[in-house]
Amino acid sequence: MCRSAERGFGAGYPLGAPEKKTTMKHITWRDLPCIYMDSLNSVRMLGEQRPYTIGFYDLYAADPGPRHWHDALEVGCVLHGDGTLVLEDQEYRLQPGTVYVVNSAHRHMGYADGTMQLFVVHFHPYLLHDTSFHTLGVAATQPFAFGERRFLALLPASHPNTPQIVSLLTGIAGEYQAAAIGWEVVTKGYLLQIAGLLLRHFLSTTPPDPTVTRREALLARIAPALQLLEQNLVDPPSLADLAATIAVNPNYFCMLFREATGTSPVAYRNLRRVMCAQQLLANGDEPVSLIAERCGFEAVQQFNRVFLRLVGCTPGHYRHRTRDLSPS
Repeated sequence: MCRSAERGFGAGYPLGAPEKKTTMKHITWRDLPCIYMDSLNSVRMLGEQRPYTIGFYDLYAADPGPRHWHDALEVGCVLHGDGTLVLEDQEYRLQPGTVYVVNSAHRHMGYADGTMQLFVVHFHPYLLHDTSFHTLGVAATQPFAFGERRFLALLPASHPNTPQIVSLLTGIAGEYQAAAIGWEVVTKGYLLQIAGLLLRHFLSTTPPDPTVTRREALLARIAPALQLLEQNLVDPPSLADLAATIAVNPNYFCMLFREATGTSPVAYRNLRRVMCAQQLLANGDEPVSLIAERCGFEAVQQFNRVFLRLVGCTPGHYRHRTRDLSPS
């Protein structure tokens, strides 16, 4: 999972302590379903009048997380370290200076070889829209849209136009940290320039994968059910309630859900509960039994079993490991 840190653009980061010797299962992104990030739900961002979520993120090889998706748009770059970007079912190498772009339905996650730091801008899709001049809005949103025209999702540092986008992201980082009057407007200007450069230089010659296109459409379709599940992880809605959010019967809903996320609603719910528990374990000192209860598990034995299967270690070891990785 990513751990955010308010640092200067390009600042250094601490190396984690050596891993304790213990018996662990090796969990990879292929073993985990894709999860929905409700905090980056565009409807929620609009309701909170929050056009951006901006931050510096430290990724550790010893603490990976599942792929996720959200309908906020995303652009980011690698500041330090090497790793891998998983986009849908493909892996792409990341190195310092690499820029990546994520649309409103891409399943994605960054994984570090050792330790890696990213600067990431999540923003509401409406920031690229222009209601008065239709052609301007269409042009600005094209690089982030899923459909017939595809744009590169990974912009290598060696590409002659990538440094221009890195420079614009540096400008956004400066505006965000200074938080001077009008920084949100200036940041929108930077994002429009990034969209223009993507449109001009990064059109992909690879035709869209129909399987991925269908999955993207399915993720968008089941989003209301995922939002309902996110808001009720401890006392989850019934399968019938989830199916009703998209007006289908429960059996058909299960089929759509599995095709979109790669797992069942129950397994998905357990993963989200475990992810909530990971945050509590890393950032507090509550007993494991209390954390299990707070996250919706009926018994600590069930929590320990599910946690080990999904994370690869026990809750107690995970707590010690994340404390070793955290900045002093």
